[in-house]
Parts: sequence; structure tokens; C-alpha cells
Amino acid sequence: MKPRIGLVVSYAPLEVGYENAPDILSLAGKQLSKLPVEIVPVESAVYDITSGVKASELFRTSDVDVICWIAATWSYDHVPVDVINNVNVPLVAWGLPGVETGSLCSSQQLISVLTELNHPRKFVFGELTNDQAQKDLLEFSQAGSVTNRLKKTRLGMLGHRTIGMTEVAFHEYDVKNIFGPIVVYLSIDELLRRREKADEKLAKQAWDKLKSRSGKCKVADEDGIRSMKCFLALQQWVAENNLAGVAVGCYPDLMGEVCLACGLLAEEDIVTACEGDMNSLILSYFMHHIGSSPLHNTDLLDVDNTNDTCVLSHCGNSAVSLAGNKDDITLDSVRLMGQGAVSLYPGRPGEVTMANLCGKKDSYRLTYAVGEAVETEMVFPGIPVKVKLPCSIKAFLEQTAEVGTGHHWMIAYGNLSRQLEYVCKIINIKSVEVN
Repeated sequence: MKPRIGLVVSYAPLEVGYENAPDILSLAGKQLSKLPVEIVPVESAVYDITSGVKASELFRTSDVDVICWIAATWSYDHVPVDVINNVNVPLVAWGLPGVETGSLCSSQQLISVLTELNHPRKFVFGELTNDQAQKDLLEFSQAGSVTNRLKKTRLGMLGHRTIGMTEVAFHEYDVKNIFGPIVVYLSIDELLRRREKADEKLAKQAWDKLKSRSGKCKVADEDGIRSMKCFLALQQWVAENNLAGVAVGCYPDLMGEVCLACGLLAEEDIVTACEGDMNSLILSYFMHHIGSSPLHNTDLLDVDNTNDTCVLSHCGNSAVSLAGNKDDITLDSVRLMGQGAVSLYPGRPGEVTMANLCGKKDSYRLTYAVGEAVETEMVFPGIPVKVKLPCSIKAFLEQTAEVGTGHHWMIAYGNLSRQLEYVCKIINIKSVEVN
């Protein structure tokens, strides 16, 4: 998901350096276009309400996620305020070096005004070629992009949340008010009816393709094809409602029946979450689209005080593309129920961000930690990920208990910590870094 950034350069006609604004706008467009973003630049530099209105119209029709407001000189602060009144997205105020231009002064002034208005904002300073300034813009824009686009989506709820798992309960009003999307429901009975109607030939083709991507298969073709029919049924429902993700009420009746579908949907950029956990689905949307890759959906299962590592896993619902190599993957029936088909493999090594989102209304909180996934054996019949934590096990357990972190941990490869912090600031919920 490439962030769409509305680019503005502003000036005041009386200030030193105002005549350089057009050149700064051109240079900014060239420099920022080198980032993995889409730049929507204004036609000409902005200096008053009239030119600001033109910027508003452009950004509104272009559906930008974030506005980057670069001050060529000191500029009027009511102009960007008028723009965000019409284009309600986060804003990055970028100050440029220069003693007499007043760019730094103007950018800090704008940040002050936006703070009073409680509008999502980010301040950066440096030349347009400054790596750190560009990195800050990119990370904030990634957060702005996922929060902005989630508001316009629909999320699916298959069945209901798991019985006895009050922690994952959610209220649709809270989801709509805080995060933006509406929730669309499908009963398990309707899913099963759709599964029965699914095309047998297409299901067999999907099953054969998945087997070819795996090292071993211990599942009868009958079970695998039935699992692929579930995938086709979910795929159909997603397409009908243009869903961005699905929380699957799987435990216990659908265990092993929808697990492979979750991984395959993730490879199509349709995020999923287990056990009817809508909060984890929302978090998965953020992390998947920031990192541009499927996630591991896990429980915290065990810890090692000696090495400060923990093992996290679920039944076997992650995308097979996350495996280290094909030979690591085994298709088997699901644990506990001995039915259906799941993918089993050890999580591959690499830097990871593990995070949990839980709560309601005024208590939503996002807990995260950046660690290192290390080599592991198949210590659990699922997809175990062994993570070297950034702190002691004692500190990890105490910190997560103190804030009441939930038990579902989403794991993404790479360091997404800054983006997750920005997400929480933009939507105004609590973030807690475990370190």
C-alpha cells in the first residue's frame, strides 16, 4: 500500500526567499518521488486562501492520505488550517534550514496550532535530501495511509467470537467511531452452504497447487479439497462485499476447515484473524499493509528465562509464503480436533514486530515489541515462532500484565514500531512499547 501524499510548498510574499518557492516545490516532488509513495503536488506554491482552496480541491479529488506542508518561508498558519478543514488527513510540517526565511519558525508555529486543534501532525526538519527527514515522512505517511484507508473499508465477521473469550469482545460502535470501518456478518451455516456449492474442479486445482508449494502432505485429498471449498466460499463473500479482512469464528467447530483459507486470503491482501477477534483483525490490517506482507497470528505459549525467548504459535493458519522454504511445510490435520487441513512449519528467523490490540472505547491499547525471530524446531503442532525479546522475560511478563495486554499476538517481519506509534497517535489510542 503506497501512501498518497499531498505536497504543498507555502510562502509569504514579504519574506526573504519567497521567490524560491516554485523551485522548492519542483525539487521536493523529485526527491520525495524516490520514496515508495505516490506524490500529488500542488500546481503552484500556496500563499493565501485562494491558492489554498485549489490545493484542497486537488487533494480531495486525489484522495490523499497525508499532507506534506513545506514552508519555503514563514507563512500564514490559517491557510493550512483551512486546507485540513476540507481535507481531514494528518499533516507533516516540514521546516527547511535558513536563518532569514523563517521556515523553521513557520513549521513549528503550524505544529503548535495543530496541537491546539488536536489534529494529527508530525514535525520534520532538514534539507529535502535529508535521509532522516525523508524516513520520518515515510513512516508517518505509512501510518496515515493505513488509518485513512481503513476508515473506508468493510470488515467481515464470520460466525461469532469464541465462547469463553470475553477478551476479544468488541462493539460495532467502538470499531466505527475509533477505527472507521463497518462490520459485515456471515453465519457459519451460510458459509457451509456456500462451501457445498463451491466448484469442485476449482477446489481441486487450488488444493493441488497448495500441495505443490509444500514439502509433505499428510491430509487426504477429500479433506484438502473441502478446505479449498471453504477458501472459495470466503473468497466469494469477500468479493461480494468488497471486504478488506475477515475475523473467523473458528474455535472449535471450524478448526482446520478455514485455516488454509486464512493464509491464502492473506496472500491476496485480505487480512484475517482467528477466534472472531475483530481487534486483532484491525491490527492485522495495519501491520500487513505497513509491512506489505502476511502476518503470523499467534498465542504466547511458552517462555525461556535463560535465553529471554518466547514461543508463539497458533493452529496453522499463516500463509505458506512465510515459511523459510518449501521443504519445511507439512500439510496436516489440525491439533485437538484431528480434522481439516492446516499448514505446519517453523517460523523463519529475522527481525520481527509482535503486537496486540485489545480493549474497548476509551480503553483501547496497542502493545508492541521488536525482537528477533530465531531458529526453532517444531515445538508445537502449528507454526511456532521463537522470538528473542528486547528485555528479560520477567520484564516482558510484568509489563504486559501491567497494561492488560491480550493473548493474541500478531507478528510481522521487520521493525514497524515507529509506524505503529504513529497509528496510535493518529487515532488517539494508547500505545505501549515493551522493552
